[in-house]
Amino acid sequence: PAERANMALQTVSRDDGEEAEEEIHLSTDPEAPLVSLAFKLEDGKFGQLTYLRVYQGTLNRGDVVVNSRTRKKVKVPRLVRMHGSDMEEISEAAAGDICAIFGLECASGDTFVGPKL
Repeated sequence: PAERANMALQTVSRDDGEEAEEEIHLSTDPEAPLVSLAFKLEDGKFGQLTYLRVYQGTLNRGDVVVNSRTRKKVKVPRLVRMHGSDMEEISEAAAGDICAIFGLECASGDTFVGPKL
């Protein structure tokens, strides 16, 4: 992902009380706040399997993430890397990785961020 400039929109409050969207640039720094995108949903035997692309930061099993659309906080119970139909349990996914999470109720296109972003 370092070859392309990745951007996101962040909602900020203006001085007049209105909200506006501000463009922010994402880095591939694993220490930066988490920004990830749910791009595919699948119904499996363990519930909904959500595929995520991590754009910035690191996602760890047990982390709490926030769905930026619904503002709901969700704990990441199980993190896997898919190889065809095989699943490999992983403990973390860094910027540029694609992973999957079980039990994460969301819609395709939802953005998940760290609780501090």
